[in-house]
Amino acid sequence: MYEAFPSPNDEHRMSAFHDASWPEALSIVQSFDDKRLRKFGLRLIYFGSRSSLPPAVRIEVERLLTDRLVDEAAGGLTLSRALREIDLMSTEGRRDLDGLLVDYRTHLCDRISRVSQFRSNNLRVS
Repeated sequence: MYEAFPSPNDEHRMSAFHDASWPEALSIVQSFDDKRLRKFGLRLIYFGSRSSLPPAVRIEVERLLTDRLVDEAAGGLTLSRALREIDLMSTEGRRDLDGLLVDYRTHLCDRISRVSQFRSNNLRVS
């Protein structure tokens, strides 16, 4: 969003998006000129009403989201990086009185397993 401002047409579509039903929102998102707005709009629909997305579009959004969870080059906090941070805290002797780090580590391991399974089942066909 910081590279350029949306066009006047896309600004109008963004306003309409917020007043639209989920199926209408999908149609609006697909008409955006700016691909960044299309990606963001699809993510909003995915989190608000993923059943409104056609299966192929839903899987593509899920691929993009899982890419963000595993791609170290993207610059965000990945699942494996979060796991390394928890392990580092443990080796530094940080106290985990309530077991939160242990529980979070278990959650991350489960999430890594589910993301890996999803990615292996939904390989891109290019």
